[in-house]
Amino acid sequence: MDNTSLFARKLRAYRTSAGAHGRLTQEALAERLGVSVEAVGKYERSLGYIRGELEPRLADRLGWSRADIVACREDW
Repeated sequence: MDNTSLFARKLRAYRTSAGAHGRLTQEALAERLGVSVEAVGKYERSLGYIRGELEPRLADRLGWSRADIVACREDW
């Protein structure tokens, strides 16, 4: 059974489909979100979750809808 969180799956899907060459590095995504590379790695492995100022950044900088963010929060 896959225990990967919805947030982890969505973030990885975004990263691997965005950017100039069809994918962003974890470093580029970290810069875009204003978090550390280590945080992005933890998010993608379901070891970290949305907290603090990350919610509005997901909407403003990645274009995620409020419904997507809420769905990720409810999946915890």
